[in-house]
Amino acid sequence: MKYFVIGNLYAQGEAGASFVLNKDNAGYTRSSSFVYAPQVGYEFKFAKGNYLHTGVRFESNTGLSNFGNVTNFIGPRAAYGFVL
Repeated sequence: MKYFVIGNLYAQGEAGASFVLNKDNAGYTRSSSFVYAPQVGYEFKFAKGNYLHTGVRFESNTGLSNFGNVTNFIGPRAAYGFVL
């Protein structure tokens, strides 16, 4: 979901699932985990309906093992949209 807070400034949230097909070989105890990713960004609009989204994204999951190990990261994000 994306919500434009003020003008072209937005807050966005994504949620889903991650699946591991070879959990025994990878050493995991679970084959799926919940993934969530909030982010904030800004949309730059260009001519003819094209746009550029720039922002900062944090992503995490509930972990694939019983030991509580999770994968987290924060980083820049850029996406270009265009009209076909």
